Amino acid sequence: MPFDPSTFTPVGKTANTNDYIEVKYTKGPFIDGVEISSQRGSNPDYVSLGRITKTKYQDSRFNLVNGVPEVRKYIIRAFINDKLIGNPSEPFKTTWISPPLPPPPLEDTPPPAPPMV
Repeated sequence: MPFDPSTFTPVGKTANTNDYIEVKYTKGPFIDGVEISSQRGSNPDYVSLGRITKTKYQDSRFNLVNGVPEVRKYIIRAFINDKLIGNPSEPFKTTWISPPLPPPPLEDTPPPAPPMV
């Protein structure tokens, strides 16, 4: 069956690592890449994470609530020549606990001394 940009629907999936969620898709020879949108936690809105031309994307955003598991849903839509084509993917999801937030800087600590010449 020939490629039809008006009906193409990409398929995505996720894989969790210790540091990020990897969003993946199969590119194929006819598309330039995909736009990734994500919905997370109790927020009902999908937000664009941008367009990618490689087959993997690393979502390393911290959870909305530190230490609480968070469901993240994704949809992807293909593009050719910066124009979205076809249909968005079916939503796909994962549950994620991001790494702990880094500690805030100590305010009473003086800045480091300049190097000796």
